[in-house]
Amino acid sequence: MAHIAITGARGFLGWHTRSALRESGASTEAIGVGDEFDLESAVTMLNGASRLLHIAGANRGQDSERFARQVAAAVVASESPPPVIVFANSTQVTRGTAYGEGKAFAADILSTAAQTVGAEFLNVLLPNLFGEHGRPFYNAVTATFCHLIANGEKPTVEIDQELRLLHAQDAADILIGAAPVEAVESLAVEETVIGLLGRLGTLSDPRWTRTIVIFDHTARYQSR
Repeated sequence: MAHIAITGARGFLGWHTRSALRESGASTEAIGVGDEFDLESAVTMLNGASRLLHIAGANRGQDSERFARQVAAAVVASESPPPVIVFANSTQVTRGTAYGEGKAFAADILSTAAQTVGAEFLNVLLPNLFGEHGRPFYNAVTATFCHLIANGEKPTVEIDQELRLLHAQDAADILIGAAPVEAVESLAVEETVIGLLGRLGTLSDPRWTRTIVIFDHTARYQSR
């Protein structure tokens, strides 16, 4: 049985990733970061793992760097570190924001740690994610629109822009190695904010407000 170490296991993408790993029969070890980080415990979880998935993230760039430094310290201290280290990065890394810069620094930190221990480093640039258990006003605009429509409100768009949307289950498959990193390009959906709202608006009938579905990703992990 494959043994996978994962950070951010309790988050939105972490939930989908754990579900995908459970479906594949792999066992998981959740590594806490930030104030929950414990070096000795993290090293124990990393030893013998076949893959490390660093998913834990934060809206503040400083926290992204802090988390990465904690994980990197554990990787370097491990006697038997994972041969593959995967970072759930963001396409916003190139936009010059504090969040994007924090993600960029985090990628450099993890890449250096991987080189130190001779591990393969996969820097996965993920676009806007959507899917079950997305938090409105936090994870992505899709969850926010769904929440507002389901509660009888009518969202408005002040500034339209292009979006690239990827379902969290597809992102999880890429992170665990069930799909290649290059699959992000073929699986992502191109849309605008207004176009997304229009799609969701077609499901605004009261009969649909409890089961808003976007791109036919409803059944896969219902039992998880």
